[in-house]
Amino acid sequence: MGLAELESAARRRLILDALVEDANYSISHMVLIGLLAEYHYAASDTRRDLVWLEEQGLITTDAVGPERSMPQSTITPMGEDVALGRKAIDGVHRRRGI
Repeated sequence: MGLAELESAARRRLILDALVEDANYSISHMVLIGLLAEYHYAASDTRRDLVWLEEQGLITTDAVGPERSMPQSTITPMGEDVALGRKAIDGVHRRRGI
């Protein structure tokens, strides 16, 4: 696995961790982009990872807010399994020590 793949897997882990720790299991894309920016990840990479996670069935995305203009992601049961280390998915960094 190359450096780019390792970085993608780490970003995806951060997204799933944030979602599973949220009381509603949902966070707007703008908040997720801001969170990953704290780790110096580009918004375009985060958006690409959100699409990838949805394609894998680990999150769902809905439009919310005024005029349904703000995308928000929600973790799925399978995404929760991956976030908590109960299931492994290639492309998402595995949780250690579980």
